[in-house]
Amino acid sequence: LIKSVKEKDQLLLDGYRYRRDRLVWRCVTNNCKGRARYDDGIYTTYQDHICRAPDPDEIEKAFYNYEIKKKIHKRH
Repeated sequence: LIKSVKEKDQLLLDGYRYRRDRLVWRCVTNNCKGRARYDDGIYTTYQDHICRAPDPDEIEKAFYNYEIKKKIHKRH
């Protein structure tokens, strides 16, 4: 789990980013059907994505940005 620019939780799973939507996690891409849920201690996808294929560079960039923000907040 990481934080978005707006300080909301985001899940990184199988090369996709998800945002929390009540009880499930939704793909961050608009109009994508991709969903994930948390059952018995593990995150699993249960609905296929209709957006682009997973981009490892995007996930790495999101995680890197999160780590930088975390370090900045630690110093202040």
